Amino acid sequence: MLDQCHSTTKGEKKMPSKAELASAKRVLQTAGRGQPQVWRSLDEVADTLDFRDFVEREFPASASELLSGSRRAFLQLMGATVALAGAATIPGCRRPEQKILPFSKNVPEEIIPGKPLFYATSMSRVGGGAEGLLVETHEGRPTKIEGNPLHPANQGKSSLWSQAHVLGLY
Repeated sequence: MLDQCHSTTKGEKKMPSKAELASAKRVLQTAGRGQPQVWRSLDEVADTLDFRDFVEREFPASASELLSGSRRAFLQLMGATVALAGAATIPGCRRPEQKILPFSKNVPEEIIPGKPLFYATSMSRVGGGAEGLLVETHEGRPTKIEGNPLHPANQGKSSLWSQAHVLGLY
């Protein structure tokens, strides 16, 4: 593969000849007369053969074919590509939609509005293991989490993670 950076050629860097330096000096002396001239580098001022080769190899073959259409066509193509890439990933990122509906005609027997129900459960700990929990619910929605006093690991204490987990349930 060809090295495209002209400053990292293999071996010794070739110094410009006296003729090339003289022509560059002439160009610099005449630059102030008339139209201002601008260069990107000293190599461009010297205009060596190595620099000309680098400029010709700067872009890969067929790179100019991308610009054959209009800017508008290019932006339309890129916009469509981004839209299709985004549309392909959106369904996989969404959680399934679930509707929360209040009890209507068929209310379960154990649910009495205003009276909480308690459930014993457990939650995995960050460092490993599990902690026992008591969860208070009102009309089927968890409202408070406490440690289970009968659980041998936490003996009635709850961690910050379990307290914050109530917010994750909504």
